[in-house]
Amino acid sequence: TRAAGVPVHLTVSGPPRDLRAEVDEAGYRVVQEALTNVARHAGLATAHIHVEYAPAQLTVSVTDDGQASPARPMTPGVGLRGMRERVTGLGG
Repeated sequence: TRAAGVPVHLTVSGPPRDLRAEVDEAGYRVVQEALTNVARHAGLATAHIHVEYAPAQLTVSVTDDGQASPARPMTPGVGLRGMRERVTGLGG
């Protein structure tokens, strides 16, 4: 599967379940922003998304196998801050 022009490998662990609407939305937006960051900063990379359903929490991990461009400084931007705020606002 591809997202934002990036090949994506998805794994899911734990039994999927319905989530509160705000958790579902936050998870979607965080993954969306993470894939945008991979497309922008990781060069020719494959993104790896892991979703883990645990009894009292949802864990989402997005990694890539690319290399950051040395020409672009790696400073925290609005996207990373937005992801952090979304998750923190839900107690994560």
